[in-house]
Amino acid sequence: MPKSVIDHIGSVCKFLNIDQDTELQDSLERNELFIPFANTSVADFNLMVIGSRPTNGRTLFMNELIIANTLLNERSLASDRKRKRILAYFLTEQPVNYFNKLITGKLGIPGSRLRQMMTNPKSDIVAAEVFQLDFDLHLYPLFVEFNLPKDIKEFTSRIESDIEACHPDFIFIDGLETLGLPEIKKESDYYRGVREIDIWLDACHEINRKHLIPFVITRLLIPFSEIMWDLHNPVLGDFNSGMIDSDCDMVIFMARPSYFGQYDEQNPQGQDKSIQFHILRDRSGTLSGKYQCEIDYEIPRMIFPKKYNG
Repeated sequence: MPKSVIDHIGSVCKFLNIDQDTELQDSLERNELFIPFANTSVADFNLMVIGSRPTNGRTLFMNELIIANTLLNERSLASDRKRKRILAYFLTEQPVNYFNKLITGKLGIPGSRLRQMMTNPKSDIVAAEVFQLDFDLHLYPLFVEFNLPKDIKEFTSRIESDIEACHPDFIFIDGLETLGLPEIKKESDYYRGVREIDIWLDACHEINRKHLIPFVITRLLIPFSEIMWDLHNPVLGDFNSGMIDSDCDMVIFMARPSYFGQYDEQNPQGQDKSIQFHILRDRSGTLSGKYQCEIDYEIPRMIFPKKYNG
């Protein structure tokens, strides 16, 4: 079965004192899904797919979803509701980098300051938060892995085995494109061509129908080199998937305009922190249009202030 966060990193206190280059250890009832940037919940949720270009903030968004849907959510801690569990497969992120963002984001303290604050006699509050997080992760673990089989039958069997072992409320797969074979192979690392993902999406949909567990899936969108793609605004065709339009409950594009040299002339200040979310499909009817957030680089979190008409 997949390891819990504790299995991967040991205690949170120990993890916060390791160097980022250190190797880590190897790595049914419907529930509501909280969507942080819209401050709403989506009930009867099956399949959500998120598409983004490289460096558009996908990992931080996954962090927000995990924090909002588990014991890491303070509102959940303060209530008597059943604690939710997440089974997450991070296929494109290094374990150390991912946990650094997740844990420091939850604690709300820049990673560069955590070690100093933990050794400061006056930082009792910080130490108490770290020990409380450690305690909660032991009681209500997040189950995490960094690989999935590339054979579709083994893929399905592996996830169903993990479901039986972990009893999760949600399943996250970050970087689904790594399982698909490129349609066009290029020598360049960047222009690898789009990848076929329908068989994997279909397998996730079948697992969802069988176990009634919502899936959240990310797809890194990398364009062909021969065509003048709009790197700022992704399109449905970037997914290379007929299922996206027919079977998904929610489809979201993430865009970071300033990274590709696109700026609003009316408000050029601070746009390097801006991330846009385009809601292309929402069968719940609760979300539509576009939302915008800012990234807090010091404390790796996203701040979701408003809907916009851009």
